[in-house]
Amino acid sequence: VEHLILIFSFTTLAITGLSQSFYTHPVGNFILNLLGGIESIRQIHHVAAFTFGIQSLYHVAVFIDEAFVHRRISKMFPAWSDLTDAIQMIKFNLGLAVHHPRFDRYNFEEKAEYWALVWGTIAMGATGIIQWFPAQLTEILPAGWIIPVGRALHRWEAILAVLAILTWHFYHSVIKTLNLSIFNGKMSIEQMEEEHPLELAYLRQAAAAINNKLWPVEIE
Repeated sequence: VEHLILIFSFTTLAITGLSQSFYTHPVGNFILNLLGGIESIRQIHHVAAFTFGIQSLYHVAVFIDEAFVHRRISKMFPAWSDLTDAIQMIKFNLGLAVHHPRFDRYNFEEKAEYWALVWGTIAMGATGIIQWFPAQLTEILPAGWIIPVGRALHRWEAILAVLAILTWHFYHSVIKTLNLSIFNGKMSIEQMEEEHPLELAYLRQAAAAINNKLWPVEIE
């Protein structure tokens, strides 16, 4: 559900935001007219931003609950093995290593993309609020540069985010391997053995431990 909300809110923000930034382009102008003009598209953009923000706060709340209540630390945190895996992957792609790195629940590429989303959310949220409430913020912040800087950062971060989704994320999750696990929680054994062998080994050990507990073997 989180991912679906993220997809729809992000896509809406990208379309409505970039059409405002590039309103002189035929495509941007067409979208503006299609959605009812500048005021209408701004309202749609604000609703999508609010939805994106609520979803992000919920994600943080779930993380805090998992970490401090259930004592389950996410494997999405960067680790030293991510650096060694990245080096090993570069060597493997260049033909300098025989073996492909063995990944756990998340590989270094997935972690990098996740934390890029976190950074992007913070940057876009802060610069978006600056543009949403300029009069209020300029009472406490320097008006001479905070508005134009915020607008420029918002635009370029949006372009970077859209390009990252269309190239990096779309390629790895759809074109390279159609990975629907984010929606159904399932992945084939073959995919797990290739992409997340360490996580698969852990799941197999856990399953064996549970089976032994439920059906203990009698020793004569």
